[in-house]
Amino acid sequence: MVAIGAVLAGVWAVGQLACPHSDLTLAPVPAGPEAQAFARKSFLDTRDFDVKTLERFEPYGNLQSWVATAASGERCLVVDADDYGVVGVSCTPGDLAPIVDVRIWRGMRRDVFGDLPTGSVLRFEYDDGRVHVWVREPATPAPG
Repeated sequence: MVAIGAVLAGVWAVGQLACPHSDLTLAPVPAGPEAQAFARKSFLDTRDFDVKTLERFEPYGNLQSWVATAASGERCLVVDADDYGVVGVSCTPGDLAPIVDVRIWRGMRRDVFGDLPTGSVLRFEYDDGRVHVWVREPATPAPG
């Protein structure tokens, strides 16, 4: 019995090492009155989403993550910047994790996207009630 437990623990540990982990995990925060305003400014009010399902997460810099669930069970992850607008949306069936990739292009506002070099990618993924964030800078700097 102890040997089986040791084998299962070893398999779990290898799985944890093989699975890429996010750079940051954002926890849910109260949506507050911003939820109604966000639902109106985004596409959510045009679909079968109930504003009561809207979840807000800790910000990543000046980017705000929201998740809404439709009556069909479809979940949408929306990444928004107050002064910039919606920068990415991903809607998936309930059993898939919605993912939004934001690529940093030359000329994007530093006050929104920070000092990441051109070509960097921010990945936001909603899974297990949290938004996980990966930050990847380009392997070689972009010209210009």
